[in-house]
Amino acid sequence: MMLTDLPPEVIDHVCTFLDLKDIRTFHAAPFANHPVYSRCVTTLVYKSDVLKPQRLSFEEFVAQQREINRQKPVTASQPPQQDSGDFLREAFERYKHVHHQQSHILAEQLDFTILQEVVPRFSKLQCIVVSARDCSPEDGISIKPFDDLLVCPGDHLKPYGSRHVSSLLQPLSPLGQTRLSSYAEICRNLTSFEQHLDVGADSDGLLDNDGSQMIRYKAAVGKGSLRRLLGSTTELQVLRLGFTCADSQDLNPAAISDFLPEDMHWKNLQSFVFQGVESTRQDMVDFVRRHGSNVTSFHLHNFRLVRSSWLVFIPELRNLARENSLGNVWLSGTMYGEVEEGSLPPPGLPVGSTERFELGHILQHMELVTEPVEGSQ
Repeated sequence: MMLTDLPPEVIDHVCTFLDLKDIRTFHAAPFANHPVYSRCVTTLVYKSDVLKPQRLSFEEFVAQQREINRQKPVTASQPPQQDSGDFLREAFERYKHVHHQQSHILAEQLDFTILQEVVPRFSKLQCIVVSARDCSPEDGISIKPFDDLLVCPGDHLKPYGSRHVSSLLQPLSPLGQTRLSSYAEICRNLTSFEQHLDVGADSDGLLDNDGSQMIRYKAAVGKGSLRRLLGSTTELQVLRLGFTCADSQDLNPAAISDFLPEDMHWKNLQSFVFQGVESTRQDMVDFVRRHGSNVTSFHLHNFRLVRSSWLVFIPELRNLARENSLGNVWLSGTMYGEVEEGSLPPPGLPVGSTERFELGHILQHMELVTEPVEGSQ
């Protein structure tokens, strides 16, 4: 019997008895080295969890373990010795050993090299997914050592959020580079591009109350690396760009001009989604018109119009949908705009007011919503 014939549950159980270096090789090598399986792999999902870089003292380790055990449901099968002194001392020694191995792996970037070894062997690879999902077991039962102490790398390895991306980009680059600007040639034949970034909160989820992180991000995205990268994707069919913000009614982290190359036309683009971005009305209309012959649907979520009003833009959206036979146009979330000079404001707002208001407030006072854009929500 070959390893690939074993049920995933058996493989997962075997991995609980291996140290980190063994697991690195154990998970990927059987498929990467197999002469048949390696040619059949089309999707690779890369996921990693880590212990927090700052090693716990014995007292901190014991306190955390006892707090974790206290919160777990008591079952008849729960080993009673998990709270004993001998058990905790032995567990702490294992924890120190694993933490030392992890420090070595991170320092030597061995999490990068495993992908460098594996990716070239999958000749039919079409999709690579870097997963940063919650590392807690779905059933709440820990089967690996220190499951309860594991955290997602994106929140704890500095610079925040870059470890997953770098470990993926480096194996794809013949020179081992991790700068986005060096991937133009690799991305030339991409048919789908999706990026979602959480902006405006720190690693502990605290809101960016003073807006400083948002300002820094706007400055970074405005440099154009993403725009140059997308400019090389001539075969793009699906484009999804999303920015999840903290609670900011005054700033959006990016404008479409920050990531859309000027006058860019993707001849095969079928659908796009923009979330948490801002745009002038004219830039948005021009983009839809350029792709009107091939785009069948698009979705704007938490979208902000700059120096323009939804009172003007919604009729234009309807006309664009009719002219270009758009099947589905979605508007959702909180949509901000400005009342323009000469446009019809909602009752109570003077003509020319620059007060921002939600799209829902506008729609309550507009007759044009009796004939919504086909497919809109």
